[in-house]
Amino acid sequence: MNKDSSFTNRFKREVLRKALHLPAFAFPAMAFYAPVVAQACLVFLIVFYGALMLGESLSPDKLSNIRSFVAVFKRGEGVDPAPLYLAIGLLLCLVFSSPIATFFAAYVIAICDSAAALVGMRFGRHKVFSLSKSWEGSLAFAILCFVGALFFLSPLSALLATLILALVELLGIKGSDNFLLPIVSQLCLLWL
Repeated sequence: MNKDSSFTNRFKREVLRKALHLPAFAFPAMAFYAPVVAQACLVFLIVFYGALMLGESLSPDKLSNIRSFVAVFKRGEGVDPAPLYLAIGLLLCLVFSSPIATFFAAYVIAICDSAAALVGMRFGRHKVFSLSKSWEGSLAFAILCFVGALFFLSPLSALLATLILALVELLGIKGSDNFLLPIVSQLCLLWL
């Protein structure tokens, strides 16, 4: 397999992984009409994925169908905690914030973070210091975050929120940004 097809396959897999962030918008939408149902759905996802992570280490044969489905979306070997972090982050947003504010959290993680990863992977040529992230991906995140924040905050507050969230995204490792970005986005809306 040549280098171009290897990159294409990795990029396609990353697009699939990031497409799984889009249902994050369903939970704040559901919370407008049935907040307890939205929270219960997230709790179910947390328990399901937690059990899947535990089962991956305990029972390799019995979960082969689910494991093969999950493997399509994984970045590498081992357990990927990012989906679990995302569900926990969104649940905390719904419990401690309003559904409309949680839309901003979903936007940051589903659109801004996904754009950062995909733009960085495709066009990222300039690494940010010694991190694995690129300036190009971080810029894509910041532009989209600022545009989204303008719907919730004044321009100056939106700029400050963008800088804070871009820093969180830049420093996030091993999927931790899936947990931190929703929480920090809520704090930005609250404090700014």
